[in-house]
Amino acid sequence: MLEVDAADPGECGRDSLPSSSDPAHWHGLFDALRQRERRTRLMHDEQPLLVLVVQPDTHIVEHVNAWGARLLDCAPRDLVGMPLDTLAPPDGLARIRKEIEECRQQSGRVHRFETCLLKKDGRLLWLRATARALTNDDGREVMLLCCEDVSEARLRSRTLAYRARHDPVTGLINRAEFERRVQRALYDAGRHASEHVLALLDVDQFKVINYRFGHAAGDELLHEIGEIVTDALRAGDTVARLNGDELGILLEHCSLTRAHALVAEVVTAIGAYDFEWASQPYNVTASVGVVAIRPDSDCVAELLSHADTACRAAGDGGRGRIHVWRADDREVGERQREMEWATCVENALHDDRFRLHVQPIVPLQGGGGIHYELLLRMQDERGQLISAQSFLPAAERYHLAPRLDRWVVGRAISWLDSRGQVSGDTCCINLSGQSLADPEFPRFVLDRLMRRKSLGASICFEITETALIANLERARMSMEALAHAGCRFALDDFGSGHSSFAYLKNLPVQWLKIDGGFVRGIADNPEELAFLRLINELGHLTGKRTVAESVESESVLARLREIGVDFAQGYHLGRPSPIEERIAANDSGEVPILRLCEG
Repeated sequence: MLEVDAADPGECGRDSLPSSSDPAHWHGLFDALRQRERRTRLMHDEQPLLVLVVQPDTHIVEHVNAWGARLLDCAPRDLVGMPLDTLAPPDGLARIRKEIEECRQQSGRVHRFETCLLKKDGRLLWLRATARALTNDDGREVMLLCCEDVSEARLRSRTLAYRARHDPVTGLINRAEFERRVQRALYDAGRHASEHVLALLDVDQFKVINYRFGHAAGDELLHEIGEIVTDALRAGDTVARLNGDELGILLEHCSLTRAHALVAEVVTAIGAYDFEWASQPYNVTASVGVVAIRPDSDCVAELLSHADTACRAAGDGGRGRIHVWRADDREVGERQREMEWATCVENALHDDRFRLHVQPIVPLQGGGGIHYELLLRMQDERGQLISAQSFLPAAERYHLAPRLDRWVVGRAISWLDSRGQVSGDTCCINLSGQSLADPEFPRFVLDRLMRRKSLGASICFEITETALIANLERARMSMEALAHAGCRFALDDFGSGHSSFAYLKNLPVQWLKIDGGFVRGIADNPEELAFLRLINELGHLTGKRTVAESVESESVLARLREIGVDFAQGYHLGRPSPIEERIAANDSGEVPILRLCEG
């Protein structure tokens, strides 16, 4: 036995062996070693990693830590001796074997890679692994694999990637992913002269669903329409939600003839479907625009524009129609021109290039006040003035009319305020049906009148029969809100629309403007004169004042005076001129009437 002199601490430091004559020291040393071993084993077993020691030649598991075994839903003793073939799917096994072989060939190098193993119930466990070749105590080569569980992170990443490519309402791919696939098809068409087709589907009168049942119903309808379209197409075809109620369809390696047949099946399937919400059924139809993806197509934006134009042409033709885009198509050409006009309107609004002109309206039976109609003009980039009849249809179609209405109302109120309130003056501002249907529009007007409350009595909003009938209840609510501020109302182009007189009794209409089509021929045509007399008498019987439009001769003017029409307007009485000139010469004794759609 090794004897240590306890009296000489310099010869025996802290690590010196205890004396054989002192068993307590030996017991203490053994306890310390056992505790250190337990701590080491605990840190190894409970390290939040899957630690595997694998034979590199046979791929048999020699060792696994407890934490890693629990990740695989197994006990360590069940995994030791098990070949990797039973722990990994084919793709994961091939990756592990490849990394093990590279580690053997490049001894000392650490290899990092991602792979997967199978849990006991067959679910995948995704791992970020580090592999290194080691030499065991007996001189054998083994492979150490330390693997971090990244299943949750991978799921989050895949979820985020899915959301980035898919629409949350329908589950269809979104616009960005759809455009990427169209770009790929366009490239393929140019390189291989292959045939592909792009289609845009628009649910007819989708806003009615949202208005009647709410947006939750609209979302459910879009989800079901997406499923109907997907089921009606081929397995490899792409369906996407682009925006609102518009779906995109990409038919790859498909001729235009075949595509038309497939789209027809889609339209038929949608037409056979009855949407039901809150026990109320609603028949759904869709309009589709189709365009071929050709090698000479310029870009994705051009293809989508052509498909959108064709879709609008299909919608104009009635519900449940299909229209194929062709460069020489007249209807498509009209839609294309409207899109160009809409762009011009957008630019002019941005650059403040709209102007107001005035045209006198003459009292025929006496009466005071100043009578004018303000006409809207758009100044192009060269300074030329363009009549509203050129761009207003496009503004209506692309829902720009409310912005034009607000521009005119704002300028008109500012102009009236600057020239001062004059008793008996009336300013009639023509509104689009879209503004009448907008619940925010009355608030906009009332806000502009808040500091000029007396001007409300000088304003008369002009509404066409068509706009009024299209949304009668919403129009009535808007009219009543504005009437509280003293505003009055005129019915424009009277007689040219539905000619239903019932609403005259129930709406606050003070003026009837008789459409020029009934005015121009009264000097030479007794039947037209008689019809205009009836309209004038109807207006007077219901307490309305009448205005005859498009007066272009003295003989017509004489007939109007003869039958008792209150006011007349037309080139015979005065041509439009810039509003600035009328401000400078504000002494004619006439009433300003503003409108958008004539002139």
